[in-house]
Amino acid sequence: TIGNLYVDGHLHVKGDIFGGLEVKAKGNINIDGNIEESSIWSGRDLIVKGGIIGNEKSTINVGGNCSAGFIRNGHIKCEKDITVSESVMHSNIIAQGQVFVNNEKRGKIVGGKIYGLKGIDVSYVGSNNGIKTGLIVGVNMGHEEEIKALNKRSQDMDKAILNYKNLLGDRYFRNPKEFLSQLPKHKIPLTKEIIEKLKNSLNEKINVEKKKQSLLVVKDSLKRASIIVRKCCYEGVVIQISDLFKHFDIESTTPTKYTFNENAIAINPID
Repeated sequence: TIGNLYVDGHLHVKGDIFGGLEVKAKGNINIDGNIEESSIWSGRDLIVKGGIIGNEKSTINVGGNCSAGFIRNGHIKCEKDITVSESVMHSNIIAQGQVFVNNEKRGKIVGGKIYGLKGIDVSYVGSNNGIKTGLIVGVNMGHEEEIKALNKRSQDMDKAILNYKNLLGDRYFRNPKEFLSQLPKHKIPLTKEIIEKLKNSLNEKINVEKKKQSLLVVKDSLKRASIIVRKCCYEGVVIQISDLFKHFDIESTTPTKYTFNENAIAINPID
């Protein structure tokens, strides 16, 4: 390609996309060659017959599934599954579905962090040089940030509620009607304003907790996600399932499915 591309429908590129270009299409994008250090936005699927070579400035966003021959230094967000037929090297990937890099001989992930919300299936992960590599499943990054923000908001509401209660005093809560009837007239407007703020804060606290609980239910359901390593997991690899972690200090050559199991990641050998 020789310039930036913006397409309302599907796009088919018969060669390469390179040189810091920007390509956007509302439909599918099919590329017969490579993507080299360019930014891509696909409203649906992205299919790359060659590979994806990125840098710090290039990003790829996919509204559907993404498939490629290889990925190197990529920064990719995908709303569904990512399938790579060979290697993923030093890349940061977030897939809302699963990540498949399970070619029996060449399917490997080395370096970077790979998020597969619903699971990761890989043949080799890490390297014999101990390159730090992270595999994360069952973690919705958007939800995690939202839960943190809701926790902070809940704490702020607790402080506000306590402050309003202290301003009103114990006498108010023993008998609100009697308390208000005995107030000097000039204090009534401010007191009523404090009461209204207290009610609003209590309602907001309830709504925040309801929203947080609904997100925690979703988070709990994601614990069913698993990591499958079919050939070898090298030293330096860290896997995460929901809130649980496992660090590999020595390589493991046993085909294994890793799953969530209360206080520790369960290790399940596979055939």
